[in-house]
Amino acid sequence: MSLPLYDHHVHLDDPRLSDGDIQSGLDDPRLVGAVNAGYGPERDACARVWVAQDPRLHRSVGLHPWWLANHSESQIGEQWASVLAAAVEPGVVAIGEMGLDRNIRDKSPLDRQVAHLQLALVACQRHGLPAILHVVRWTGHALKILTELPPPSGVLHRYGGPVELVRTFQQLGLFISIDTTRWMRHPDQVAAIIAVADPNLVLVETDWPQRPRPWAEALDDLERLVRFIARGRGLSAELVADQLVANARRLYGTCAIQ
Repeated sequence: MSLPLYDHHVHLDDPRLSDGDIQSGLDDPRLVGAVNAGYGPERDACARVWVAQDPRLHRSVGLHPWWLANHSESQIGEQWASVLAAAVEPGVVAIGEMGLDRNIRDKSPLDRQVAHLQLALVACQRHGLPAILHVVRWTGHALKILTELPPPSGVLHRYGGPVELVRTFQQLGLFISIDTTRWMRHPDQVAAIIAVADPNLVLVETDWPQRPRPWAEALDDLERLVRFIARGRGLSAELVADQLVANARRLYGTCAIQ
């Protein structure tokens, strides 16, 4: 029996994708919900179109750290205003991606990234929306900022930080998200995260497209990840799948489609 899947972090607006790639996921009966993670204003119009077509789809809006690294402060200021305007649109359930990425420090120093993360977290507080967090290697810096300026809720997408900090982040009310790529590359690390995490604050994602392919193929990997989590917990795959779907709906305030 196939499992219900809520793919809470995808990029339907990725220019490498064809309509057919996306439609394969929408036609998949396993898909019960998905959130398109914001990258930048140039791509948000595409995400808006897809979200308007299917009630299972929602979107976040934001300026990804990679986008910020390639734009000037004046360009960022102009586009941040458009993000704030979009945050109140129907179908928008979060702000982000936002965060810290040590891999781009040559183009975007830590202090610059911190300033923009703080700005985005304030927007979450003002709009009452969760934060979608992109944190790469600067986990300690991110924890300090999130402790001082906590969003109403949020998720660390593709969590790759220390296992020892999983519960610390969850104590702030944040979800930990496990992605299919990290699971396939580092199954022991993912198993360790599963062992310590509060299951009520765990999500799963494909972060599709990690590589361009039909979305339905990425959902195959997501179902395998859910079954892996279930085995690690000693529970039925159906029970774990239902809980993961419920977790995503609770974070984003979305409902089952009747």
